[in-house]
Amino acid sequence: MLNKTLDIARSIPYIRGQQRVAAVALDKRGRILAAKTNSYIKTHPVQAEYAEKTGNPDKCFLHAEIRCIIAAQKVGEIHKIVVARCGRTGAPLPSRPCAICKLAIKEAGIGEVEYYE
Repeated sequence: MLNKTLDIARSIPYIRGQQRVAAVALDKRGRILAAKTNSYIKTHPVQAEYAEKTGNPDKCFLHAEIRCIIAAQKVGEIHKIVVARCGRTGAPLPSRPCAICKLAIKEAGIGEVEYYE
């Protein structure tokens, strides 16, 4: 699933200075509940809430993990989230969730997180 998530990240057009991050939420059986990418134009109250809780109120644009959690929770219970990030050439880069996303993942009760180190 990490490679599939990386392919989603690669599908994001490269724009200098912007991260190409994708997140996929899975249920207990490994079925995809949602797949989302980060956004530099959309905001959401949930993103703002977690940004504020972690002392990062300026990080108001939607991160892939939070977009994915919001969408997946409408469909089912999230068991695992997979996060991938790629560079300009499409090569995988470390994709550990930031403090904002870590808190959102924890509060959503997601048991497993997979990412490139």
